[in-house]
Amino acid sequence: MKLALTIFVLNACYITLNTFRTMLVVRRQKLWAPLLAVFEEFVYVIALAIALKNINSPINVIAYTVGFGIGIYLGILIEDHVALGYVNFQVTVKIDNDDPKYQQNKKITGGSA
Repeated sequence: MKLALTIFVLNACYITLNTFRTMLVVRRQKLWAPLLAVFEEFVYVIALAIALKNINSPINVIAYTVGFGIGIYLGILIEDHVALGYVNFQVTVKIDNDDPKYQQNKKITGGSA
């Protein structure tokens, strides 16, 4: 059972790092993405070696697969918290309803600007 827990934690960590690194690549983080990839692959090699060495136990396989799913979930939560993929801004424009250009646009589009 201790081995299954180790496999679960390592795979969850690997997939979490993988999900977050993918977000860094999308955001073109040329320094952080490769650095994180080195650590990510280190965790991956250890997790995979342990899992393959003990693949004869169904509980270890289940731990590996559940760790995969939890890792994706955790990666998404971290990305939401860091908000690498989102930019939010608001623009407020003052409109002069008596402006001839506004009136012309209103006639052309059939509504307000």
